[in-house]
Amino acid sequence: MCNVFPKDGQKGKPFPLASPASLCHTENRGGKQHKMFAIYGLVDPRSSLFYYVGCTEDPKRRYREHCGMRATCGARFKNRELKRLGLKPTMVILCQLPDVQSAAKAESRMISDLIRLGHPLMNIRRGTNSTAGLRGASQR
Repeated sequence: MCNVFPKDGQKGKPFPLASPASLCHTENRGGKQHKMFAIYGLVDPRSSLFYYVGCTEDPKRRYREHCGMRATCGARFKNRELKRLGLKPTMVILCQLPDVQSAAKAESRMISDLIRLGHPLMNIRRGTNSTAGLRGASQR
């Protein structure tokens, strides 16, 4: 289970940031590589607060999509605002899970927890998950 939130309940406290490129998104099970589902957050570099949480099998691709003008998620207006200012969001990998069902549950929990902690999330469906970052997710 993913547990990255502080127990002290301090609202709006930023979390340590990590680079998506430095994290491995495969798991070796029985000598075979299996994709992992990454739950990630986008962080506003001005405030160090999360403003979007998502799930993807390919964080690098999803980050490029968020930074591009084609973004269709609830964070597209924030992403465009940052781009106009010459800034980019930071993607933080919050946790990785081996299957889409547990990833969807963890994403929902992350959204709810971050809202409770005072982060200004812009997810279209707050407190629920979305599969925008998963290719072919409806087939799973």
